[in-house]
Amino acid sequence: MRRGAGQEIGNRLSRWLRLRFFLILLMLAGVSLGAFTVFHLLVKGQDQGATVINISGRQRMLVQRLAADALRLVDAPIVEREALRHKMQTEAQLMATAHRGLEYD
Repeated sequence: MRRGAGQEIGNRLSRWLRLRFFLILLMLAGVSLGAFTVFHLLVKGQDQGATVINISGRQRMLVQRLAADALRLVDAPIVEREALRHKMQTEAQLMATAHRGLEYD
């Protein structure tokens, strides 16, 4: 009889250890999934921030270009003025497009 009781205790212990091992694996999977999710959200937030910074830098560059072109337009010969006006209109349209992108992000 002792032998059967010892075997039953061994079976219970084995089931208890398997259950515990399975629960620990589930916990590790949950922690890993949580860490991945947090990391993914952080990277996504940084990408959006980098995009805004990039667009803002482009806006600054376009403003400086427009100012320089405006100064050139004042002193430009009449034959070059139309090309400068066209270039400034294109730059102003790029600025407007970038502004709309910043507004809705």
